[in-house]
Amino acid sequence: MIFLDGSAYDVVVAARDRIHLGWTLLNHPLYGNFRPYHQPFRSMFLRAPMDQSRPAVDETSLSLVEKAIEVYLSCSDRWLIPDETPEVMYRDCSILDYDLMKETLYKEGVLR
Repeated sequence: MIFLDGSAYDVVVAARDRIHLGWTLLNHPLYGNFRPYHQPFRSMFLRAPMDQSRPAVDETSLSLVEKAIEVYLSCSDRWLIPDETPEVMYRDCSILDYDLMKETLYKEGVLR
């Protein structure tokens, strides 16, 4: 597990970089239908490539994450940044992020 201390946009870009290295996206990068200015967090789950010596780029993962980057860039002046989010909203958004990720966590065996 990697924790990235940055904006949700930073998380999406880091995911794209890993996808270029053969990782596969396990959840939609714009889950929950939240625009970047509605949610300061963006949890993303990726699976490492099975064959590290010859990783193939998963085109679906790449397409999804590149479209998400376009969405983020289209409203870059309104992003919510975790460190700048009021505490009450921060707490609520973190709970919401977790709730939206639970299905993926169960599906991948992280939660039981």
